[in-house]
Amino acid sequence: MGLVGESALLPCNVDVASCGEVYFITWTKNTSTEWKRLYLYSDDVEKPLQELANPDRADFMVEESTAYLRISPLEMDDEGSYKCDVTYVQGKCPSLSYAHLIIMLKPSPPIISKDGEILKHASTIGPFLEGTTLSLECKTTGGKPSPEVTWSNGSESLLSRGSIADDELGTSNVTSSIRFVLSRSDLGARLGCHVKHDTVEEEMVKWVEVDVHGKTNFGN
Repeated sequence: MGLVGESALLPCNVDVASCGEVYFITWTKNTSTEWKRLYLYSDDVEKPLQELANPDRADFMVEESTAYLRISPLEMDDEGSYKCDVTYVQGKCPSLSYAHLIIMLKPSPPIISKDGEILKHASTIGPFLEGTTLSLECKTTGGKPSPEVTWSNGSESLLSRGSIADDELGTSNVTSSIRFVLSRSDLGARLGCHVKHDTVEEEMVKWVEVDVHGKTNFGN
């Protein structure tokens, strides 16, 4: 598993103690129709191929029992199944090992909007008359896997409705909306949108504060 822009190590089983000196190692990646060569290694050859070559985004490290193909920086298209084929100078040993690389992408910070207009973080919206129905929408884009988007009113969670739209790269655009009738108790309420994702240690939060005016009752 790796994050776009960072690096990942793909392991390859190498048994020098039992099988002897390594002669040649080939890394391939599975496509819909074939295994495509991506990296060649021997004593005098270390050659990235295909999408790992321009620019050079790969190197190879051999140890006594394990070798690693390091890909950096990672791109979305690097996700997939990889195969390492080891050929030894002498002896016949099991030579194939497999690895599956999952690519993650950090989602964008949340954006809160009202009626299509983007609201500034930590701004005050309103004033609204009590009894008004308030609708807000929060959106985050580009996350992989899909982020979790929730709403809060201070320390309390709010009911929300969400939708997820995936694109051809496997990233997700997540929209979450809230809709409720304002009361006097909502004066100064801090409505926050929270985005949680495996790529960020702390959730991303944007919020707005609500200004509510109470209705005036006139007596006879």
